[in-house]
Amino acid sequence: MQVRQGIRPREWRQGRGKPVLSQHTHQNRETAFPPPEAIPLATIATGVGVWRLENEIRGLSPHTHALHEQVCSKLIWFLRENGCDSCGVNELRRFFLYLGQSHEARWGNSHPRSSGKMKAGSIATWHRCLRAFFAFLVREEMIPASPMHKIPRPECRQDQIQSFAPEQVLTLMDAAKGNRRNMAILSLLLDSGCRESELTALRVQDVDLSNRRMRVCGKGSKERFAFFGVQSAKLLSRYLGLRKAQPAEPLFPSERHPGKALTRNGLLQMVQALGAKAGIVGVRCSPHTFRHTFAVNFLRNGGNAFSLKLLLGHEDLKTTERYLALAQGDLADQHRAFSPMDRLLRTR
Repeated sequence: MQVRQGIRPREWRQGRGKPVLSQHTHQNRETAFPPPEAIPLATIATGVGVWRLENEIRGLSPHTHALHEQVCSKLIWFLRENGCDSCGVNELRRFFLYLGQSHEARWGNSHPRSSGKMKAGSIATWHRCLRAFFAFLVREEMIPASPMHKIPRPECRQDQIQSFAPEQVLTLMDAAKGNRRNMAILSLLLDSGCRESELTALRVQDVDLSNRRMRVCGKGSKERFAFFGVQSAKLLSRYLGLRKAQPAEPLFPSERHPGKALTRNGLLQMVQALGAKAGIVGVRCSPHTFRHTFAVNFLRNGGNAFSLKLLLGHEDLKTTERYLALAQGDLADQHRAFSPMDRLLRTR
């Protein structure tokens, strides 16, 4: 039977003979993928090496390399620890359940930092990483289908983003008094909103005090300018005046290993120690909380989301918009203070 273009056969219009997609295909496109098979552990280990080479060719940042290595090595550790010689959907489900639970010795490490639950945002990052890894194995024809298509992305609620209250920031700054390096670090974290990896990678030559800006290398090795205010410039100037460092030296060297840059872990430990000294409770005391604080206060003080996106180095505006809900938490108070009708009647 010939069918003219744009006209369906009578049998199709009456519901007879019309090709119908399965109900699952309408509900979830990912179920259209072929059913994944259990992947031998040896194939995963080989795939990690090939993926590493691929990522080096693509020129990914050292931070991304480290994340990929960490996630894949932990997955392999988990499989071996549980006596698994292959990895399928069920093994991955148990792996993500393991990430979201508290353990006395996660990864075989009894350190207190390894015992708590992994945050939802971190689990979502690991989920993206493993999706990319198994998708790469499919492209390389090392496996027929990715088991990650059956693993839903973890939810990351907006209200999990926390920021410091103004009095908490002042208390932290007081706790850092007497150490010019730490004072400058806290000030730059709050004033520029830069990532901890960006701050620890700074060299003295990256800072332009006269224009109150610094060149940072963000995700994907993309450079941008991060800016800071007058007070931060004063603290940074006093700190650099004390050091008399060479342009190529790290801006913030380690106190334990002079000449070497402060590491991300060292920065976290420093902020946590100051938080304990200041008695900060109710919010995670970390360098990234300063970034959240910068973003929320930038919006509350009249900044717009597009400018914030550029300042934070976000690729997608949706990432920046996470802060809008927090920034608008005091919206009712702002309206009471600046109601157009109320202000109009006051002038009469």
